Amino acid sequence: MKKEIIAVILVLSVLLFPGCWSRREVEDLAIVTAIGIDRMVLGGQEKPKLTVLVARPSQLGGQQANTSAETNADWLVSEVGDTLYDAERKLYRRSPRILRIYHNEMVIIGEDSARNGVQDVFDFLQRHKDIRLRTWMFVSRGDASETMKVMPELENMLSQEISEILVKSMPGTSETLAVDLRRFSEALVTPGWDAVLPVIRTIEPREPKGTKRGEKEAGQTIMLDGLALFHNNRLAGLMPPEEVTGFLYIIGKTQSGTVVLEHKTESGSISRITVLMSRASGEIKPVFREGSLEMEIKIDAEADVVEVQGDAAVGSPDVIRDLNREFSQKVKSIAEKSLDTAQKKYKTDIFGFGKTVHQKYPDYWREIEQEWSEIYPEVPVTVKVDAKIRRTSVIADPFQIR
Repeated sequence: MKKEIIAVILVLSVLLFPGCWSRREVEDLAIVTAIGIDRMVLGGQEKPKLTVLVARPSQLGGQQANTSAETNADWLVSEVGDTLYDAERKLYRRSPRILRIYHNEMVIIGEDSARNGVQDVFDFLQRHKDIRLRTWMFVSRGDASETMKVMPELENMLSQEISEILVKSMPGTSETLAVDLRRFSEALVTPGWDAVLPVIRTIEPREPKGTKRGEKEAGQTIMLDGLALFHNNRLAGLMPPEEVTGFLYIIGKTQSGTVVLEHKTESGSISRITVLMSRASGEIKPVFREGSLEMEIKIDAEADVVEVQGDAAVGSPDVIRDLNREFSQKVKSIAEKSLDTAQKKYKTDIFGFGKTVHQKYPDYWREIEQEWSEIYPEVPVTVKVDAKIRRTSVIADPFQIR
């Protein structure tokens, strides 16, 4: 009897529950891999422009080998709307498939749009149910829609190429910072901490174009180019890659990167010694001296010698001692240049000085929070660096070729 009852229940469950009633077949979907956001004037009125890169069906089905050399691996399409969500919906007028954003890898904000403020962009991204917090964020030099026209050099799709550069290649230089929507959002809403985003731009390639690159226009190679600095929700300025390294020293996010030292040898000649960063850490500490707020920055770094141009005897303890001093001075100079650009030139607290004051002196922060934008540029900052060279790689002193 029990078996018969169970059988009836199973039959009824099959009849009453139809299964995946809301499923979408893959052949009905258009998978968005990158989103670009710009603003433009249309009919005398400023409106947002939304651009998306959509993976072509052949790419989703594992048929890359069947894609011809003349066919883009992704489809670029733009629409203008009264709002960003309105522009997204208008894309359906051109797409034969249902747009799906849950696999989107990145959002690229045009420079002009970023300078105008990202409040509306932030609301759109946070409210959208299909945009993930781990989506990579960028600011483009010029319009995002123009940047997204670039053809990738090695990967099938542009979004894939940009992601790979950001995650795999750039940590080796420490000249930019990977920022996802979660980190960007946290910086925008945290008092005493201004946001940064990596900058992406197109350049004219230095290399000659091959036979199949004859129609490729100049300025169509993609590269990452430093950081965009925000104050509140607006783009305040751009920091070049060499100064971004100093910023990463200060906040303790340096992963690698080279430093070139110019060392005067006993013979009077100048040797150029390249060291590769193996470890670095940074600490920001607010202190009071004679009743005034100051910031102390402590940077510890270690590196290995990877190249010697000249006759510097890097195997000598005395030379290493001198190089340690020069290494510390160079790191300090790079960090101070980054500080000058952010604090004095653009007046943006990308280091989170205000946040550290809030954490250590909450009562004092409540007194000054409303005036922090005026106080921050005038806060004295002291940078102390302890940098050491640990290894000279496979060989010590340079070869003496006779």
